Amino acid sequence: MPADQSDSNPLAGSAWCQKFRVIERLSAGAYGFVWLCLEVATDVQVAIKFISRERNKIDKNVEREIINHSMLEHPHIIEFKLCFLTDKYLAIAMEYAGGEDLLKLVNDRHGLPEDDARWLFQQLMLAVDYMHRMGVVNRDIKLENILLKAYETHPILKICDFGYSINENHSLPKTALGTPGYTAPEVLGNVRQDEFYEGRPADVWSSGVVLYSMLFCRYPFDERKGDPPNDRQHAQHRQQLFIERIQAGDVQIPWDRQVSPDCEDLIRRIFTPSPLRRITIPEILQQPWFLVNLPAELAHGDWNRQVLQEEIDFKQRAEEIRVTVRSALQAVTRSPERPAKWPSHCMSDSLGGYSSMSDLDASEGANYSN
Repeated sequence: MPADQSDSNPLAGSAWCQKFRVIERLSAGAYGFVWLCLEVATDVQVAIKFISRERNKIDKNVEREIINHSMLEHPHIIEFKLCFLTDKYLAIAMEYAGGEDLLKLVNDRHGLPEDDARWLFQQLMLAVDYMHRMGVVNRDIKLENILLKAYETHPILKICDFGYSINENHSLPKTALGTPGYTAPEVLGNVRQDEFYEGRPADVWSSGVVLYSMLFCRYPFDERKGDPPNDRQHAQHRQQLFIERIQAGDVQIPWDRQVSPDCEDLIRRIFTPSPLRRITIPEILQQPWFLVNLPAELAHGDWNRQVLQEEIDFKQRAEEIRVTVRSALQAVTRSPERPAKWPSHCMSDSLGGYSSMSDLDASEGANYSN
């Protein structure tokens, strides 16, 4: 078994074991694993993600993820705490949400009532709106990348993965990547990477898949009555049908679980194949269904403007963070115990792992460009 899979204490032998006490292992995936730890000085539980230095996992993609997420600080994004190096790992300490992910909630409840789905979708849109206004496009919004934190009677939503994100202030997305089932038509249509596409409408599409899945406990373009059998012989035909439905925005509202007209209107406007015609986030924030039961502090004015004003210096410090990240990456082979000097910005877990669920299946992100 690889060393990083068998470690009973990934901080053992490191000076950082005096700052953090390991409690239990939370999860593992393609790019690392996560432990629940206790920060000794504050007596606060944190989640620490460990990325192996021995497997060449620390590359420009990890750098990009850290840069983009470090620019963000928002109530609906997992908070970054600290990044440091040990002799085996690049370690990232972050907020521990303590709850389940949205995929598990949806499966356990076999779909959510419309009011509950709206409550979570309102939070998701606030977070995505903030990201976009900071120049960051996520490109992998999905149920399993959304964590829930218990709060009084309703959960608080937290986005926790920026592994495929890109900063449009520096470059436009071109690579056709993401998670099958959540990917917008313009992304699927760019497999050859012969042109750039606008990332923000693609995030809107993926957010629509999250909304649809919350309401109906199924994905919008999956198997339907009359499809070929689910076997190897018909796999290519089934995949083609799946892609054609996405490209046509062919979404159906299940007959056995109807929603309000305003909700259906929003769903259909999100799943508009043309990104130029698709509803935008500013339009979603004013859509009648979205505005129902909106929390009082959000109902008046531009709430995200307050967050942007409070944290406006993040844009100015982006280049400083980039230099710091690259220095930390270079230090991997030179100074194992040297902590990276990172500001307390936001960062997330981007394990890319999955677990099988009863109704909706979690799936790993994919790069369609080979």
